Amino acid sequence: MSNQSGINCSVELVDAFKDYVAGSERAFLMSIEDERVVPKGVIAGSGDLRRDLDLLQNELAEQAVYLVVRNDDISGKFIFISFVLDNAPVRSKMLYASTKNTVIRQLGVEFFHPIVFINDKDELSGDAYETLLGTDGTKPLSSSEESLAAVKQMELLSGGGIERRKQQLVGTGSSGLKMSVEGNLLDNLRGLDIGQTVTIVIGGDEQFRVDGTATATGLGDIASTIPTHSPTYTVARFGNGYYFVYCCPSGSRVRDRMVYASSKQGLLNDLKSGGIDFIKVVEAGDPNEIVADEGPLPAPAAQAFHKPRGPRRR
Repeated sequence: MSNQSGINCSVELVDAFKDYVAGSERAFLMSIEDERVVPKGVIAGSGDLRRDLDLLQNELAEQAVYLVVRNDDISGKFIFISFVLDNAPVRSKMLYASTKNTVIRQLGVEFFHPIVFINDKDELSGDAYETLLGTDGTKPLSSSEESLAAVKQMELLSGGGIERRKQQLVGTGSSGLKMSVEGNLLDNLRGLDIGQTVTIVIGGDEQFRVDGTATATGLGDIASTIPTHSPTYTVARFGNGYYFVYCCPSGSRVRDRMVYASSKQGLLNDLKSGGIDFIKVVEAGDPNEIVADEGPLPAPAAQAFHKPRGPRRR
């Protein structure tokens, strides 16, 4: 259902998980580092699941992790927990959401029951034991209900709840992520002279900010001003207006590809709201794929209405 991130389990993780399954430790921790899922250690526990859940709540830091907990109620089964706090950075939410299914599949789907998502530490506790294990009297979900639950889980991961999701969705009917715009960005764009370009990146504070300026004679000349190691947005002024170029080079990091692709529409909406209208929006992989054509995109041709044929005579 969700887009996969392309991140896989490391060999060390698979080996460490096998050792954990064969052992007696209560919990096994994993995290995403350097485009791989790696082991982060085990927690021995006390032998009592309720007490151990309280222990895990105290042991976990604020960082997102995948957590596997030995399930005493079902022999040979483990609870798989995607632990991403509500206030986690958007990058972490997206990355952990889009990698979860890969982790479960590569470690072995048959090991895990139930599979849950937690975005609040209070949900990981002895008091939340029944709900966590799905033994609170609720009936098993049908396949359609499971699909709906999966959709809701992805919404939580990408938005942190209904109200926050409303703020992060970009415009009506859009699925983009909403980053904030650095204070002087719009002023820099409004002040562009003809032939000037501005490179825009997403900073660590999740703000669109200016990363550099350059000059170019047109779209055919703009490739030399665009970095080739990571995704960027470029705004240029040629002739009578502005041009927007989104480049995602083939060697870009997986998380950067995801964040920039999901944030593009939000930036366009913010710039339009600030009075920056674009003659053309260009998307390319590597900068050298940009086509030197400053003309606006042609409007789709209207399709003529054809009266449907009646039934054949007998």
